[in-house]
Amino acid sequence: MRLFVVFLCLFVATSIHGQNSGKDYLQTDIPKLTMPAVDNATMLEKELANRVPGRAPHFAAVLATNVSPLSHGVWTERADGFWLWRLVIESPGAKSLNFGFDKFVMPDGAAFYIKDLNGGQLLGPFSPADNDTHEELWTPVVPGDKLMLELVVPAVQRQHVQLHLATVNHDFMGFAQVMASGACNVDVLCGVLDGFPLIDNYRDIIQSVAVIGTGGNTFCTGYLVSNVDGDCRPFFMTANHCGITANNAASLVCYWNYQNSFCRQPGSPQSAQNGDGVLTTFNTGSFFRASGSATDFTLVELDDDVHPNADPFFAGWDATGSVMDTLICIHHPNTEEKRITFDYGAPVLMAYNGGAGASNHWRADWDLGTTEGGSSGSPLFNQKKQVIGQLHGGPASCTSTLKYDYYGAFHLSFVGNGGPVNSLKPWLDPNNTGLLEIPGKTANACAVSITPSAQQTAICSGQSGGVTLALGGGFQNSSDIQISGALGDIMVEETLTGVSPGTNVVFNIPATTGVPAGVYTLNVSATDGSN
Repeated sequence: MRLFVVFLCLFVATSIHGQNSGKDYLQTDIPKLTMPAVDNATMLEKELANRVPGRAPHFAAVLATNVSPLSHGVWTERADGFWLWRLVIESPGAKSLNFGFDKFVMPDGAAFYIKDLNGGQLLGPFSPADNDTHEELWTPVVPGDKLMLELVVPAVQRQHVQLHLATVNHDFMGFAQVMASGACNVDVLCGVLDGFPLIDNYRDIIQSVAVIGTGGNTFCTGYLVSNVDGDCRPFFMTANHCGITANNAASLVCYWNYQNSFCRQPGSPQSAQNGDGVLTTFNTGSFFRASGSATDFTLVELDDDVHPNADPFFAGWDATGSVMDTLICIHHPNTEEKRITFDYGAPVLMAYNGGAGASNHWRADWDLGTTEGGSSGSPLFNQKKQVIGQLHGGPASCTSTLKYDYYGAFHLSFVGNGGPVNSLKPWLDPNNTGLLEIPGKTANACAVSITPSAQQTAICSGQSGGVTLALGGGFQNSSDIQISGALGDIMVEETLTGVSPGTNVVFNIPATTGVPAGVYTLNVSATDGSN
């Protein structure tokens, strides 16, 4: 029986977590830190001049800082036993901002937020559930050049807060805003193109791919990959040249479901414009597992389960080295909305860029769509929708007459040098089963799992709420789900019986009248008698 935790944040309606507009935060008594000036035009010109295949594109200037609640901002004592800390950070002219905290440890009951002062995007709460052994937090991008950091902590826990901001990352380009992808690209929501029914045939593998940021200033594409155990351990792959190492893996941010809401006809002016995708579903943080420069691969493990709203799919793979007709690449060109590309033939194994070195890359010659800067690290699928490589580089683009790319060969990365730091096999086949190909699977089909619709659910004092619990398809029979814990003085002991594998059930959080504001933990477990 496995144990899962649902975090419930309860806040009184009159607190700062209520329905306040952004204008309520424009208070003159909140200190502001203004970062050094950045010349966006000069930075962009330099970046475009430096862009070549096999190099991770940059979108932000990294501005070092030394900020903590001990040195900056203002503390306010509240009547409810909590302390509130605030600081406004401004980097004039930034298209978006993201932050790198090299120390992030939240004590029980604490909640950390990042707020758009114009009433737009809100990030958080980041809570003790976001504490990891690397003790870092790297945030996703938030549009605009002025944001507020806000920390709420019980008075008795205030001295245990560890929060240190090391970098403010100034977006000079416009992450997913300015550098639109080429018109020849194909949206993943397109129906039938060149006789291929796209969305119905590839809906599953589309969900494995994410646009990623690393170190707050570079971007690429990557994808979830399954292992032989089939337990949906959150392994994530990208290209080695995207720059993820053991030293910076904690800075990885994966953005899920970033795609246009409809099909823009390839070749049309609309297809060359910015889409309407949103970057609000994300995972932040990972642990480095393995990499290899010869086949240009990197494998990390996300430090949390994949966000349930990502509807994640863990890609299968083929490590036999065999070939077949029809190749599919799913990618994020120029950090733009997700696209899909086809080669109707079979790949050819050769050296990167057709050189004289080892034959360790698959060459794909595109018949429909293309790739661009930012597509690096994206998966190359075979006809059976199994990964056979990840994008290293190539001359392909909508304006190039050379429509081919090179992908580091998965079967060679799988073997590597045999060690866990340079090979995929120790991670993707840890029990040495000898399997050389596996299908992909949805998160809900993992061996034994129970997934809450949200790790944290915020409700107001005196109200009730609900959390949807998804029972994994790995359970063999109808199961019982037990929920237990305490909301203040309210003891929760409930069993939901007869839940079928692969289905959802709603647990109703009881009315919270009299429960003090804070963070409460409920334990959730399930059993079918043997699993």
